[in-house]
Amino acid sequence: MAKELSGHMALCVAARQLRCGSTQQKCLLLYYAICADKDGKFYRSFLDIYLDTGVTERTARNVNKSFEKVGILTVSAPTPGSGDSNDYHLDIEVMEKMADSMKAARSSAANAARAKTAKRQAEWRARHKVTVKHAATVAVKP
Repeated sequence: MAKELSGHMALCVAARQLRCGSTQQKCLLLYYAICADKDGKFYRSFLDIYLDTGVTERTARNVNKSFEKVGILTVSAPTPGSGDSNDYHLDIEVMEKMADSMKAARSSAANAARAKTAKRQAEWRARHKVTVKHAATVAVKP
């Protein structure tokens, strides 16, 4: 019986499986998963994020807002003037649910693409009078 992933490894796997709208979002999601502890908590300043990923503060703030909207990330701002970094929390359960739903959508899209390809191949073979036998293509001459 396969053991369920938990903690840090589960965060990294879920982050890898999620589809993101941009490369910056994917970069930050993977970075956050790597920085998080087993409970999904981590803290990083925007300067640290920039130095480690190359993603600007403005982009990081926008990405964080989009992650908060979908429920992946919770941000706790420090006390003003304390000089502390934001505290972040990645929600592994939300990430896993999103990854599962995306997996089903990808599977269905892949099946649709395969069906479309098979239809195009059949049309091409009919147009060019080609038959397929045992994975070898044989041209039929008139």
